[in-house]
Amino acid sequence: SDEEGAADSSLGLAVFRLVRGASANHGQVLHLSLTAPTWRAELEPALQALRKQMFLDLPINAVRATLWYSTLEDGKFKIHPDVEAPFKSSLFRWFQLCNTKDGRRGQIMASRRFPDNGDPSAPEEVLDLRLGSCLFLPYDPAAAEASAEAESAPGEEAARFPGNGLVMAECMRRRALLQKSDGAAADAAAAPGECPSQSGNAADADDCSFVSELYRKLRRRGTVSLVRSSDFGHAEECTTFAEQCLEGLGGSADISSLALPPLPPQATDDATSSTAPEGPRVMCGGLTVGVNWKKAAGGTIGDANWTHVPVHATGGDDSAVVYLATEDDDIFVSIWRLQDGARGMARDDLYRHCQSMLRECPPSKVGEDRPFCEVALPNVKLCVAAGAAVPRMGENAQVFGAPSELLGLRLAVRPPPAGALRPVAATAAAKADGAAAAPRFDADFVLCAWHAKLEDLEVPLFAVVVQPDAMTVA
Repeated sequence: SDEEGAADSSLGLAVFRLVRGASANHGQVLHLSLTAPTWRAELEPALQALRKQMFLDLPINAVRATLWYSTLEDGKFKIHPDVEAPFKSSLFRWFQLCNTKDGRRGQIMASRRFPDNGDPSAPEEVLDLRLGSCLFLPYDPAAAEASAEAESAPGEEAARFPGNGLVMAECMRRRALLQKSDGAAADAAAAPGECPSQSGNAADADDCSFVSELYRKLRRRGTVSLVRSSDFGHAEECTTFAEQCLEGLGGSADISSLALPPLPPQATDDATSSTAPEGPRVMCGGLTVGVNWKKAAGGTIGDANWTHVPVHATGGDDSAVVYLATEDDDIFVSIWRLQDGARGMARDDLYRHCQSMLRECPPSKVGEDRPFCEVALPNVKLCVAAGAAVPRMGENAQVFGAPSELLGLRLAVRPPPAGALRPVAATAAAKADGAAAAPRFDADFVLCAWHAKLEDLEVPLFAVVVQPDAMTVA
């Protein structure tokens, strides 16, 4: 606070942080102290106020705090009862024990969010980078042959933004397993096949080759748990699935404009809604990635539409590929400028281009060897129909109609929560050290997100051409 004497009038100090998990986030209390000599009477209301404030400001489902054991006056090694009791009365319950290498023992207490009991609803989690993809693969269980033309007819937007190759390959693999378990087209689904084009067009064969190769790799490797999929027979189910995949991207999950087969509305009668409808169905596949940059700073003075992102490493001649530092140790993001005239790459061309760039330009310059310590990225968002195509791998191996796909991207610096510590921005530090100015990516560039668990596949989670002049400011 800027008020004079604020420290003298403070009741105490609380320090906490947001811990992101694979399925849910929680808040961790790192420090809590009170200034009043009568702290025993003040601890419970302080805990209740802290708990409420954390649930109000952070996208978490629980608050955790560690109570440490100590040797008390009676000689017993335990938690002080004057500390443990207020936590229990403030809805904190035992979660697990914690033993440190230096011999300390702690008891982790957790308090879950209970909206029905008056806890505030969780705020929307705003991430620095969010990517989402939702694929729709229509098929007819009664069909005996594959569609003669299993490629979407994308509009202008879809032609500019290719679909996600990993989601396509994984959904095809899962559908093949379902066919095999159902005894339908088992032999064809099990055959690895080549990638000839049913139309006889060489360009079509080239376009599907990357996904075909990835499909065969996934058959040997097994499932990619990051990709979610479901099989639906109602339009409302497809819409709900799309909304979940594209949550937080600031776009519309309206599927009415997509080339999907006519699906019946979901029945309101509980007795009939659980029955799978006959006729066309849609296999939906989705993948969502969200990460935060490490110590990202807002735009420069007078220009709030840019985010300064710290650079972890660079690679290649003239540091062509830039590897960005994220808070997730399993996900790394790389970017590079796109050559003129390469904006309209098809899906397979884009993914092969990403593989080539990462092989030829691995991270080689780190620390003081980096020519620059940050880059300036535009704050943009996108949610459009993407180009999608199903490869042909053996006659009747996949009985799919024309696929459709929605693709979303959001690049924006997240606002700091109330009370957040603000380190010196990287921009100011770079100027003080005389480092090179941050390159500004104001023209087309490729953004590629990779996951450590998929390193053996050599395939990105996402690959998208960011076009600042064709996107909405986030």
